[in-house]
Amino acid sequence: MPKSPKYKVYDRANVYIAACKDPADAAAILAIRGAGYTIRDGHPRKATLWTEGEDGNTGFETVGVTVLRVYEKECARAGAGAGAGAGAREAEADDENTPTHLPDALPVDAPE
Repeated sequence: MPKSPKYKVYDRANVYIAACKDPADAAAILAIRGAGYTIRDGHPRKATLWTEGEDGNTGFETVGVTVLRVYEKECARAGAGAGAGAGAREAEADDENTPTHLPDALPVDAPE
């Protein structure tokens, strides 16, 4: 059975908007929708990885920054797990869509 998308998007009123497998897709939704929208690793508020307008700049030019910060928070949480250490994220990674580390570089599709 396919795994449900990991990243959940909520609006300012805490209404569930979307689910994405890639944090870049969730970041693009936030860039369109604006301040107050959140990306979460699951549904609980305590699982918030990014709040648009509070954690950094807003807009399409910062989607890459948003993705990087989401990965950083995931890594920090995995490293602070209850005795699990940094290997916790790697242990639960079951496909190529589950990030296990910070990317060496984010893809850039900017027009020249």
